[in-house]
Amino acid sequence: MTIEPHKDVTTIGNVHYYHRLTQGSQEWHDLRKGMLTASIMDKVITPATLKIANNKDTRTSIFELAAQRVTDIPADTFISYAMERGNLEEVEARIAYSQQIEPVAECGFVTNDSLGFHVGFSPDGLVGDDGIIENKSRDMKYQMQTIIEHLVTQDDANLIPREYMLQVQTGLWVTGRKWCDFTSYSNGMNMAVIRVEPIPVYQDKISEAAEATEKQVQQCVDQYRAAIANPSNRIIPVEWIDHHEEIIA
Repeated sequence: MTIEPHKDVTTIGNVHYYHRLTQGSQEWHDLRKGMLTASIMDKVITPATLKIANNKDTRTSIFELAAQRVTDIPADTFISYAMERGNLEEVEARIAYSQQIEPVAECGFVTNDSLGFHVGFSPDGLVGDDGIIENKSRDMKYQMQTIIEHLVTQDDANLIPREYMLQVQTGLWVTGRKWCDFTSYSNGMNMAVIRVEPIPVYQDKISEAAEATEKQVQQCVDQYRAAIANPSNRIIPVEWIDHHEEIIA
């Protein structure tokens, strides 16, 4: 999979920073289509065991990435109220962090091609040359739980909520940065900031899973192309039609 040249990208080794890309924009969706990203790493790695996953969600994710590659069409996205609220509160968390701890630079997307293909990550912010932030909007009950279970106890094995660790570690893997400040934000409650550094076992599994996933996605692409090239198969070409305006109307 290749990426088209972009007008505003900074490259440091195998890491490519797309600074002026707006997350959620059409250009952002176009850039990341067909690419393994931090947001779906929990579909190819089982978070609880760190084993490479092989289940329905894994296969669905692989088929989705393969379909995006052969059609060059990004996936449809649905934005719920909770997602909209989360987007707003993550901006508020970035502002609070910038004002109280250290300035944050926005960056739309980051890729790493050290394995011979691109793995992507959409950072919530870059901090200096060494750090990133990952902001999470939480319901009040989960904010209370996070502060009690992850700040009061300060257990290194339970540093942040488990469901976010794989995403954070993938962000560190993609960027190659030294740390991520995980922020847990809930409107009206104090914001928790927890520093996370790369964990070797996670970093190794992310590399392993990325290579395995890329191999499976490319295999699907090859099988699809062979199927449509076989004249004995009853396959009818279909042009893509954008139905969004009709559906909205």
